[in-house]
Amino acid sequence: MAYPTVPCPLHVFEPRYRLMIRRSIQTGTKQFGMCVSDTQNSFADYGCMLQIRNVHFLPDGRSVVDTVGGKRFRVLKRGMKDGYCTADIEYLEDVKLQLPFLTSILSHLLIQENMGMRIRSLLVSQASQEPLTSGS
Repeated sequence: MAYPTVPCPLHVFEPRYRLMIRRSIQTGTKQFGMCVSDTQNSFADYGCMLQIRNVHFLPDGRSVVDTVGGKRFRVLKRGMKDGYCTADIEYLEDVKLQLPFLTSILSHLLIQENMGMRIRSLLVSQASQEPLTSGS
């Protein structure tokens, strides 16, 4: 799976995807979408665009593709071209969170972190008080 801003190195070996990568480079878009596989629709309704940063072509036709995640999208219409899946998509826009909501989230995260530290401390304390038993 791909996520925005996260590097996603790919080993491309299937002929259909080798063709897709070549087309992406030749047309100048240098990008393609990635969705999680879905048994009902062949791929999920949402995905992430991948921007090709670099491609290393191997002598046997395979390639190592250096990509990074870009915009998220929703699939509007599915298709097929030369063996690989295609789609008409619409990009998703992030909702800007208001300061009171962000403050509330931060407060909950701090409480969660504090409780996690307390639990770890109790577990370490309990483990150090348990008598050691031999294997016999």
